Amino acid sequence: MSDSSLSCRLVRHLSSQQEEFPTSGNDTLGEVNTIMHILIYERMQVFFERGNVIAFVGAPHVKEIKKMLLGDGYEVAQFS
Repeated sequence: MSDSSLSCRLVRHLSSQQEEFPTSGNDTLGEVNTIMHILIYERMQVFFERGNVIAFVGAPHVKEIKKMLLGDGYEVAQFS
């Protein structure tokens, strides 16, 4: 991940705005989740380019990661 990537810029911005770790009552928690979705998705891209991939993500990230995958034209099947 290059230092100029979107995820690095988001993390730097968030860390400059926050003195404490975000909690559920903090608006910043939504920003943290957005950054996590972007980071996860960026890191998964290398494997997606190889084809025939199975990806496992934590339950809190499934909905957004799935939207990103479908938006980029990937086929998605979800198993519980």
